[in-house]
Amino acid sequence: MPSVKRSSDDLESICKKQAVSHNNCIDVAKIYTSIMNFIRRLSRIDCKENPYACLNISKPTTILTELLKKPEVFDLSNNEYKALELCDILMNTDPKILIDRFYEWLNSDNSMKLESIADLESKHSGDLWAKVIIALSYGETIEASMLARSRGDHYFAALIVGPEECNSQKSARDRIRELQEDGSFEKMTICHQKAWYILAGKLSYCSQKRIVVVENLDWERVLGLYIWSGVRPLQSLDHAVQLYNEAMSHLPGTHYLIGNKNTASPPPSCLWAGVLRLWASKMPMFVATKERERRRSADKDTLLMKGWPTDLAWILTLVVPNWFSEDEIYQCTERWCNTLQESSLADQAVLAALFLKSPNYREKLAKSILNKCEWKDEEYLVNKLNIPMLWIQEAKAIHAHSIKDYATEADWYFKANEFKKAKYAILNNLVPTTLLSKNDDLGIRYLLKLDQSGQDGDGLIILSTYQSLKQLSQKVTFAIGNPVATNLVQHEIQTRLNDLKELKDRYTHSPDLLVFIKRLCGKLVRLSTRFDNEFFERLSNNTLSTQHTSTLSVEEFSQSFFTSFATQVQRQQDLIL
Repeated sequence: MPSVKRSSDDLESICKKQAVSHNNCIDVAKIYTSIMNFIRRLSRIDCKENPYACLNISKPTTILTELLKKPEVFDLSNNEYKALELCDILMNTDPKILIDRFYEWLNSDNSMKLESIADLESKHSGDLWAKVIIALSYGETIEASMLARSRGDHYFAALIVGPEECNSQKSARDRIRELQEDGSFEKMTICHQKAWYILAGKLSYCSQKRIVVVENLDWERVLGLYIWSGVRPLQSLDHAVQLYNEAMSHLPGTHYLIGNKNTASPPPSCLWAGVLRLWASKMPMFVATKERERRRSADKDTLLMKGWPTDLAWILTLVVPNWFSEDEIYQCTERWCNTLQESSLADQAVLAALFLKSPNYREKLAKSILNKCEWKDEEYLVNKLNIPMLWIQEAKAIHAHSIKDYATEADWYFKANEFKKAKYAILNNLVPTTLLSKNDDLGIRYLLKLDQSGQDGDGLIILSTYQSLKQLSQKVTFAIGNPVATNLVQHEIQTRLNDLKELKDRYTHSPDLLVFIKRLCGKLVRLSTRFDNEFFERLSNNTLSTQHTSTLSVEEFSQSFFTSFATQVQRQQDLIL
């Protein structure tokens, strides 16, 4: 394999974990770009059955072939290379020879074999049968048989090399029972007894001896034994690996807990082991029983991919999508898109999101990426990626909102024909920040624009009330002493307050607008104080509609009116918090 450039650590954390230079971060971005360009070349856009672009990989196996040919181009670590290499073996090997091919790959480096033997012998006082167990873990059945024969157990030696049609596990269980009955089994060494249990298919907790058969073995040797034992009854490799998965799952019961505690599991950093276990967990079960279903579901926590390099996890969802649920594919894609965005590759993140097969997930993720950036190259998004213009317009509106440019936000929503969102931006954000200030021209202009749409009258209520306030002070001055004019002005004030009260009831979830309405009402109430108390009695009865309002003074009514709005606003703010 070519020399590697980086460790097995996830690239998304490189800039956080090390004090790297700006150029190093640029190199990471280049690597990510090369990965995305490579995937893009192998994909095609499908717009026939989708309302917007969906990218498909025509030949997923080509991805593995090309990555394994030139790992240095994509800066693959040895850890990632082995994971992809094993994935290629599992996908493209004839099931009839898959076990042999896997053993060949697994044992290509057996430099640790002697060390494993010495380690197990040292833990069992030089037990010579330790060598037999290690041989079995490497799948070396013939050698294990010869070692067993040299140690005097001819029945064991013959049984492990018997024909496949022979149920060696049942025969081993029967033989163990016979040896226990005549007392011979207790005279055997611990490793000799364990070898028999392994042949019988019992690798976890043994209640008779109160031992865990695979205890004191490293996880690769444990995996090897589960594979050797699991395929003995004419089973498949995925069945054998699933047995290992079950041994590491958290199931109720003392025996399961003891077995789990003393069964070595792969470190999370070993990606190829994760690929193997993931593959086995997604394969059809050999025995579809309720118990197997229960055990399979209990193992789900051991197969999480959150700690994997985000590029590798995403590539696997493209190559072998049947290994994952829709939710898992979305999570892997989302993490990869986040990594790309952190490297200032938002356009590539949008591209990655389009590989999601679920239209809902595809739209959700693509929109979330679009909404986080200020897009200038609309042509690329629309013409190259077939992104709907509506999404881009909404993204621009959301970006404008994030920088508190509410007028631009409303403009983009109008262009997207999102009238309700434009209305909300104007009434709840733009109006409260512009009207009753020196910059009220902007608010007035957009209230008129809202009214001109012909779909809403709420903006007109606010606009007409605001504009009438500018003239009401003079009207009140003129009306005092003139009964006819007084009635007209009082009626106008009453009407404005009633309109605002109805408006307030429709916008209980818009705290900023409620505060603004309160300010308008406050100005109307203050103008009302210039009339006599009879008007306030009528005003309070018609507006507040509460008991004993006819006895309220001007100050009490004003305070009551203010309090009703203040309480409403505070309640909404508390809900938000």
